Amino acid sequence: MFEVLPITPAIRQLISANTEVESLETHARQAGMRTLFENGCLAVEQGLTTFEELIRVLGMPHGK
Repeated sequence: MFEVLPITPAIRQLISANTEVESLETHARQAGMRTLFENGCLAVEQGLTTFEELIRVLGMPHGK
């Protein structure tokens, strides 16, 4: 599993403007980015791993 944020021109501009992390994350998610935890949940749904293993490796995401 992995988490990737492609640096688009819009993301580059937000980074250059020292945009707060929350705003940057909101924009990235609107552009289709999934977190590592979300990708892990998909792997659980597909039977590739267990929820227990996901929590063991990543822990619970912040704010959840």
